[in-house]
Amino acid sequence: MMLYLDNAATTLKKPLSVYATLFKSTLFSGGNAGRGGHKMSMDAVRAIVDTQDLIAQLFNIKKPKMLFLRKMRRTL
Repeated sequence: MMLYLDNAATTLKKPLSVYATLFKSTLFSGGNAGRGGHKMSMDAVRAIVDTQDLIAQLFNIKKPKMLFLRKMRRTL
């Protein structure tokens, strides 16, 4: 089964929690996942892994196999 979720590109208004998280991340972190072993980079990796775990719980996926990709062309 494949599940494709793309809300960010098509939804102008987002919940306030999305803006708060982006603001907090930009202000206090700013690390790139997979681009180093420093704290900011590792925090970004942890955020991605935590998000994957939450999505797996939401859809009752036992062994999550997920890809987070940018741009539609890359997903095809």
